[in-house]
Amino acid sequence: MEAAKFTPLLRDGILRVNKRAQDAGVLLPATFAMGVERYKLGALPSGADVPRLVVQLKTLEALCEMLINAKVTELVSVTRQVFEQGAETRETPAADFGRGGRWGPGGGMPVPEAPAATAAGQPEKVDPSGLFSIEHYTIEFKCHERSMWQVLNTLARSKLFTVVTSVTIVNDNPVPKIGAKAPAQPAAGPTPGAPGVTPGSGVVPAVPLVQSPDVKVLSQEERVVAGREVVKVVLDVDVYRFLGGENQEAKL
Repeated sequence: MEAAKFTPLLRDGILRVNKRAQDAGVLLPATFAMGVERYKLGALPSGADVPRLVVQLKTLEALCEMLINAKVTELVSVTRQVFEQGAETRETPAADFGRGGRWGPGGGMPVPEAPAATAAGQPEKVDPSGLFSIEHYTIEFKCHERSMWQVLNTLARSKLFTVVTSVTIVNDNPVPKIGAKAPAQPAAGPTPGAPGVTPGSGVVPAVPLVQSPDVKVLSQEERVVAGREVVKVVLDVDVYRFLGGENQEAKL
């Protein structure tokens, strides 16, 4: 693929993810670019970098789709393993990036200045035997606990060979404080002259307990104070690519 064709490929991928997220009710950042912001802003990748960029783009789209299908509340960010040593730049015509909002719900972006080139990239991890390579991705999203487990289960049965290396869960909601118990009131003694009370006998009659009408008995659902709120999850994933199969297919 020519370097110039990567931009429309990126645009189509972003639009597909935006459409799926909108249909599923999942929030996305206004400037969502699937971890390749520099190319959305107008940088032209090096021709030698295009094949690996295409693989990363397709992988990012697949990971985003898994989160959307798991019905997370919000997809905050996705980060890829940056490997490029630098990038050429070009002017970004308004027609390419859609000032009218063709790139997603955040609307069109103005013509930006050329982004700075990457000083140093992260080389791809390739097995010494040449059988597989490893790409690292970090995904940050917000969801309920059940959706987080759904994401992990989806990754486990995905066609992508993924290994979750780290899961960080942060609850930004304050822990609810249980109301303090009311101070115990001293028990009232028997009233002299009351039935069943003989002065000087020391016998205290049984007093029936009467529940205050103001006390509401909470149901089990109402007694839940934590565990069902939205939490922030940072997920680190290694995606394995088996190179032997790709080389074999290329020969066919």
